[in-house]
Amino acid sequence: MKVKYLGEIVRRRRKMLGLSQEQVCDGLCTPMTLSRFESGRQTPSRDCVEAILQRLGLPDDLYYAQLTREESQLVSLRKEARASSSQFEKTFGENRQQARMNALEKLRNLERCVKEDDHINQQFILKTRVTLEVYPPQQQLEMLMKAIRLTSPRFNPDEIGNCLYCKNEVAIINQIAIRYALCGQRGKAIDIYSQLLKLVQKNAPNRDRLTLIAYNYALHLASEKRWEEALEISALGRQACIMQGNYRVIPGFLHIEAECYYFMEKLNRSLELYRSAYHIYGAVMDTRNQEVLITDVKDRFNLAWGYHPEDTAASCPEPEPDPWARPVRHRPAR
Repeated sequence: MKVKYLGEIVRRRRKMLGLSQEQVCDGLCTPMTLSRFESGRQTPSRDCVEAILQRLGLPDDLYYAQLTREESQLVSLRKEARASSSQFEKTFGENRQQARMNALEKLRNLERCVKEDDHINQQFILKTRVTLEVYPPQQQLEMLMKAIRLTSPRFNPDEIGNCLYCKNEVAIINQIAIRYALCGQRGKAIDIYSQLLKLVQKNAPNRDRLTLIAYNYALHLASEKRWEEALEISALGRQACIMQGNYRVIPGFLHIEAECYYFMEKLNRSLELYRSAYHIYGAVMDTRNQEVLITDVKDRFNLAWGYHPEDTAASCPEPEPDPWARPVRHRPAR
């Protein structure tokens, strides 16, 4: 059996893509460290190796690495911080503030152990603070730009395709686009999503981000009344959901499409999609967005739809679309 060394695989892949060592390791480690990794004389940290593999479009789940005690502690603390941050995002009402405090405490535990030159963990901390703490959108945007440039120093939102990215970097760019929209620059956000979608379609390890990007892309296109473009991107996202088995996002895409068809005055098709989205929201137990959908249908069609959309008459009234109504009011995926 022929033995293949990870560093050799990285070197061959890099040369096949016509990339320099500087391009691959930019912001992660020095070219000398990568050179030693490729020749088998040194192994960077696990986080660094995973990011390099993802940037090169190589699977990052088919290798095992021995962790130092320090690395193991960092992995554990980061996992706790990520879990508590995720719990905060899912919490609403009177328990939300407590969930925020718990998550911030976990993040501080990680921060105390991270070295200044550990750009990957420093990036994670900065990105997570944007989620947990209350900042104006412009300050959030500045923090996220600082975070992405920790590991991608030459990042330019106008030329996203000029750099290589790992999964975490793609997630941060998605958040950057959201903040541009919140700052009133939705056109800029749409441009970023257009670039980002092309990038993840080419990079296999980042394709699991395609549904998230397509969802937010379609959402902002719809908000700009670019209905047909939004429908095209939404269909692409739904197809990706099915291929990946990510069914939870499907009703969100259907909800966007229902809104688009409503404003295109194709009301029967719109109501049909609303019904489908309603039932799938119920199947995945997303009651929050299901309630938003019910409100949308009531506003759009003047129907007391309640929790039984199958009871609505096929010959429901078809009012003129309201050009001032705000489309797609459900919360974007994150």
